[in-house]
Amino acid sequence: MIRRAHAFGSSCVTYAFFFLVGIRLRLVIGMNCLLWLSNAVIYESPWQFATGCLAAGAAFIGAWRIVRNDQQAQLA
Repeated sequence: MIRRAHAFGSSCVTYAFFFLVGIRLRLVIGMNCLLWLSNAVIYESPWQFATGCLAAGAAFIGAWRIVRNDQQAQLA
């Protein structure tokens, strides 16, 4: 079951890199990083867990910045 989820996540990210931009791209990347955290937990890999959290955090911060900039542009 986990392998199917990882295969689905990898396929989604591949699609996202070619066809998505902006907040949608960053959300897909962030969700995929969270999906791969299950792999880090299963294999008890603290380094993989830490890098997954950092990558997911960076993706979600990027998405938040896009939303914030869009809101500021609408107010101006």
